[in-house]
Amino acid sequence: MQFYTKIMTSIHANQWERLHSVISWAGMSTHAFACEIGLKRSENLYRIKNQKNGISRKLVSFIIKQYPDISDIWLMTGSGTMLRGDKLSVNNSIPYFQSDINQFLDAPTKYSLEYNFPYPTPAELAIDVSANLIEHIIPSGSTAFLKQVDASNVIFGKPHYIVTEDYTEFCILVSDMSDTNYVFIKGVSFGNEAITRIAISEIKAIFKIISYIRNM
Repeated sequence: MQFYTKIMTSIHANQWERLHSVISWAGMSTHAFACEIGLKRSENLYRIKNQKNGISRKLVSFIIKQYPDISDIWLMTGSGTMLRGDKLSVNNSIPYFQSDINQFLDAPTKYSLEYNFPYPTPAELAIDVSANLIEHIIPSGSTAFLKQVDASNVIFGKPHYIVTEDYTEFCILVSDMSDTNYVFIKGVSFGNEAITRIAISEIKAIFKIISYIRNM
């Protein structure tokens, strides 16, 4: 029995090492990562950290849905590499835009500044944050790290950065339950709540906020 317990403890420890690698790669805390992948309670991850549980297939499916670059085989077994084969060239540098994200949309490979990480990151670009609709989440003076997603991968109720013909904005996207062709853009800035309804077809680009750092 003691031998079996030692074996399971070792297996769970290795699984937590792999899970922790993914969380670090995503640039999040354990709690924030749990929320990001759609877990109702971050306790599930802490139980793996404390070697009480292992990684389940259901948890892997949650992670892969949000981070398809991660290898499910590696996450479950440790075989192979963390990133899928066609993503192994991912490096630690991403384009850095101080203001206009349209530069990235027009020419994603043409930029003059880079933001360097000490480890590979899922973010595709960095941008400085000025006054915005969700100051309580991402303060002005920060640098945000973004990854472009399509509308089908949006998690409603979570912060995003959207680009339309008329404006670019940090906001929270809320589903329009009456018409799936529309969404609500919600923000709370300086004590005032702003809600705007727009057609999904008006959105040129949607970015998931991977993380941010405060510069001042």
